[in-house]
Amino acid sequence: MATLRFVVENSGVFRLTDLLSYPNPVTENTTFTAGHNRPDSEIDVTITILTTGGTPVRIIREQFFSTGYSLPDIPWDGCNENGSRLARGVYLWRAEAVTAEGERASATGRIIIL
Repeated sequence: MATLRFVVENSGVFRLTDLLSYPNPVTENTTFTAGHNRPDSEIDVTITILTTGGTPVRIIREQFFSTGYSLPDIPWDGCNENGSRLARGVYLWRAEAVTAEGERASATGRIIIL
């Protein structure tokens, strides 16, 4: 006998889910993606790449009209704001999303540059 479990969320809070950077570790380029719970919405996304000390080295801003439950892929070339390749090491990244209604959601991750 198979069992199926699911959770119905009543709060309706805007969320980012399934945050992913692929490939990770990064040798050249990577792509960020995430799921969300606001289909048919305009969403502004900011991805900030930071050193482990918290210093921002690159900020990527995109605006999407999302017809489904996932953001389009957001590419990154592994470079800082000046276009220079980042040094090898571990970096942090933060994705922040804002809907046209002003709802905010954020999530964080780690990325390794080889």
